[in-house]
Amino acid sequence: MTIEKYKEEFARIISCKTLGTYNYVEKITAFLVDKSNNRTYNYYTIFSFGNSLSPTYKKEYLTTKLISINDDVSLGIIKSNITTESVIVQFDELCKQGNNETVDIGDGELYKGFCELIPKIFVPQNSTKEVQINKILKNNFYNGSYIFEFFDIEKKLLTDISSKNIKKINEEIYKIIPIDLTSVSDRIGNFVFQIPSINTHVNYVTDRAEETLTYNVILDEYTDGITDVQLMSEVWYDGNIIGFGSEKIKSFNDTIAFNIGDTSTLIKTTVVDLKNNVVLSAQETSFILQMNFDMLIGTQYGEKRIIFDSDKRIVDTIEISSLSKTTINEPVIRKYKRNIEQRQYEKRIEELKFRQEFNQYGKTSNHDEAIKDIRKIMNKAKKGKVYLWDPYLTADDILDTWYYNKIYELPLYAITSSEALGGQSVAEWIQNQEKVFESRSNNYGIKMEMRCQHGKKGYHFHDRFIMILNENEKPRVWSLGTSVNSVGKRHHIIQEVNNPQNIVDAFDALWEDIDCPECLVWKR
Repeated sequence: MTIEKYKEEFARIISCKTLGTYNYVEKITAFLVDKSNNRTYNYYTIFSFGNSLSPTYKKEYLTTKLISINDDVSLGIIKSNITTESVIVQFDELCKQGNNETVDIGDGELYKGFCELIPKIFVPQNSTKEVQINKILKNNFYNGSYIFEFFDIEKKLLTDISSKNIKKINEEIYKIIPIDLTSVSDRIGNFVFQIPSINTHVNYVTDRAEETLTYNVILDEYTDGITDVQLMSEVWYDGNIIGFGSEKIKSFNDTIAFNIGDTSTLIKTTVVDLKNNVVLSAQETSFILQMNFDMLIGTQYGEKRIIFDSDKRIVDTIEISSLSKTTINEPVIRKYKRNIEQRQYEKRIEELKFRQEFNQYGKTSNHDEAIKDIRKIMNKAKKGKVYLWDPYLTADDILDTWYYNKIYELPLYAITSSEALGGQSVAEWIQNQEKVFESRSNNYGIKMEMRCQHGKKGYHFHDRFIMILNENEKPRVWSLGTSVNSVGKRHHIIQEVNNPQNIVDAFDALWEDIDCPECLVWKR
């Protein structure tokens, strides 16, 4: 899309009265000041359109003083309420300066990366399903919002600042405003224009038999008209549309009922202005069919459990309660779904194994098979680095796994511990590891560093992880469940973890703690 077309589309959306009647824009800019080069960088900027009976146009710093991130870099956040006319000027300025190193959008010169124009998208509201990008938008829980985005595709900030400091910046921002750039880190450096749909209101309910959906759609009288506003309802199950309804809105306050047949699964509701070709509301929702409550009640006898030590002295007393379960509503039972859900479960397990997200060993698996699975995980690393964290890790284990990675000079950082010494002194064990590395491979294309935690160097650890840190991607971390030298030999599970960044940060912290010659095992 050309710049002129992009500007025309932006002007069309912000002037569409069925979406909203906007009379101010809230602009928030998180910026970094680098005193080493006397530059100010855009970290994240969002323009949010709104409507107020008495808008006030002002500027304020949400950080009373700059927040120090490291010796050179500090964070500031500025908030401004500005007119829609001013926003159009600043939007045009970004369109013109997208290729340039700097831009001025009303608060002085900001350094940025090359910005690519992203075609407008409609971001649905959060409902039963969470929409990740809503974590960096303002109050997108009514109908949804259109966004226009200038996407910083270079992300220089992510390479010039450590991941530890990036996390600190994101946490400091979140303390002040509800913007979670840790979860949506690909938006760091971007400029986002958010146009919420605020002139449409949609509510719906299902009947007791879970067969009919009844909608109430209200349109503000500020809209251009209702002759071309369409309501569409879809019910999805097992990847299929099992119910559908569509009807035009007949009044500014209209009630529409669709006999769907089964409303107990995922419902997708969309309201569209056909005349202006815009989405007014989009949501995916499931009804709460049953509620269960657990209530703890003191026992009628008033006795306590007593715990004694070996000398029969009381160590502690425990209050004992009775558990009472309460269920509200009994859902309509459709027995055919049990067979489908069993098939879906089995399919998910197969997919998890295929993607190396969940592998269980112990019954039929063996060591060689588990080692091959670890090699597959390591080969998911393409450009970036890999961490291996295992208290019993040896050179033999690395030769058996990492040396099968096929990317030239992809770096591995490995931490082992004194648990792996097997009765040897640290110096003697390190010397033996060096011999293994040097004698058992020509080490072509290998780039790695291995450190050993021992004594008061660092701290003792127990868990075992592989971490894949591909550039410009969220880190992926697998828990091994046992050490590399014993995988597949007894029951354990290798599975991908849900909160990888915390584990990466813990590895980085220990890595720094053992950055000394006494802990270096081998480096190439």
